[in-house]
Amino acid sequence: MNEPVGRRHYCAAGDGYPHASGDGAPKRKKCAHCGGRLAVQLGCYGVFVWRGDGRYSRDNAVRLFAREARADAHTTTDPRYVVRWLVAT
Repeated sequence: MNEPVGRRHYCAAGDGYPHASGDGAPKRKKCAHCGGRLAVQLGCYGVFVWRGDGRYSRDNAVRLFAREARADAHTTTDPRYVVRWLVAT
């Protein structure tokens, strides 16, 4: 499967709101909340049929996307679908 390459960024000093995080490359060098370093991960968003055990591999993906919004939009076609981030290997 030809895997799209996506990016996401997050504050290395803290997780969740109000620390900076999001899809794509960061627009600034530091977290607007705490001034911490912003880390960038490469990977893709996978759409999967929900399993309940948390084990989602690339081989079982219904479809792969570079952007989270596109993956979320694909989940509207079936209520059993979930989106998971897959770190590039």
